[in-house]
Amino acid sequence: MVIEQLSTDMNIADCLKKLGVDSGGVRIMASKAQLYLISIKGLHVGAANILKQDALSIGADLAVPKGTVTALEKHVDTLLIATKKQLQLLSRKELA
Repeated sequence: MVIEQLSTDMNIADCLKKLGVDSGGVRIMASKAQLYLISIKGLHVGAANILKQDALSIGADLAVPKGTVTALEKHVDTLLIATKKQLQLLSRKELA
């Protein structure tokens, strides 16, 4: 057995195809392998708390400053950490 850490800059779809993954599986898994870091500045603290819970519910996360849950500040800067698949789920959830 050989274990190797791969670069996040690699083309994941090509890697999956080389493994012989079904084309439908390539599409599904590729969206789970792309990590996005999205900075959201000046977000209202109430919206930040809601977005944090929604992100956690689908497996993503929202980094917030200490004191956000108790509304120490009215607006906060945040960092959303999610895969492409999680962003698709989160966007549908937030539109609802």
